[in-house]
Amino acid sequence: MDATTAAFAGATHIAKLQTSCSVSPACRSKRRRDRIYDPDTKRYTLHPAAAASYARSTSWRACWACRPPRWPVECGDVGGNFGTRNAFYPEFALVAWAARRVGRPVKWTCERSEAFACDYQGRDQVIQAELALDASGRFLALRAR
Repeated sequence: MDATTAAFAGATHIAKLQTSCSVSPACRSKRRRDRIYDPDTKRYTLHPAAAASYARSTSWRACWACRPPRWPVECGDVGGNFGTRNAFYPEFALVAWAARRVGRPVKWTCERSEAFACDYQGRDQVIQAELALDASGRFLALRAR
């Protein structure tokens, strides 16, 4: 039995709380993707409005099952992203496909209203928490999910 489970088993009082909150980070710069496809070299270049170029490159290679030299990622100066831009979004693949299809650079920009509705961290969270207390009200353990 772990320490938290033991504390709850021996608690005199257990306080429970369930709540929800909408998490909608509002980055100063919009989430966007620029993708360039060069038909002569068959190379894509991604210009994300985010950092973490290695993670982007790895995601792209996994998505398209290609070798690293074909997927350079060039990250410019960007502000904080609060975690919303660290994931691989569906439009990344669509922008790459469109750039190859039309044979010229393609730029996609997410509008604020879209970001609030569809960014991975822009969704409701339900939190269930329990606090174990002894007879004098001293906190013994906390667990939440």
